[in-house]
Amino acid sequence: MPQSPAPFESVTVLAPEAEPIAVVKQTGLAFADLPALMDAVFTHLMPTLAAQGVELVGAPLSYYTRLEPSGIDVQVGFPIAEESTAALSEPLQLADTEYTVELSHLPESRVAAHTYMGGYDGLGGAWQSFLGQVAERGLVPTKHFWEVYVTEPTADGDPALNRTDLFIALDNDEDGEPDDLVA
Repeated sequence: MPQSPAPFESVTVLAPEAEPIAVVKQTGLAFADLPALMDAVFTHLMPTLAAQGVELVGAPLSYYTRLEPSGIDVQVGFPIAEESTAALSEPLQLADTEYTVELSHLPESRVAAHTYMGGYDGLGGAWQSFLGQVAERGLVPTKHFWEVYVTEPTADGDPALNRTDLFIALDNDEDGEPDDLVA
């Protein structure tokens, strides 16, 4: 999904095409382990992909396909150019970690989008507000959602200036799966 130059100030419905992403997939991950996963992936993925000639075309993201108290299924990585997908025909070892990098896709489906400005500790509340607005519009969300970390945080930066775009796939027939899901 092409990155929006301007924040989504209100709930916006989009219909993006499927987008290739280079990711580290984890299933049943404990919430407490998510920051360490993201740190490892975002530190080592760019040089690993560059060494393979993979072109990044957007900001880092986390794509969630299952969210339960027992754990989450998440894919952490970057959108890549369609021309780069052949470089990921086989999984790659992520440098200096135990993780492997795979090709995946963000779904081709109607999605609702909204932008959150603030520190990562406020994302839970941002999602609650966003999902409330989605419901108020009569839209039916699925279990597939993702965050795009538009602003790279810095140690001395103001967390209030961090921009995270929130996306959730929408369901037209209320079966809980995105329509025309390609993932």
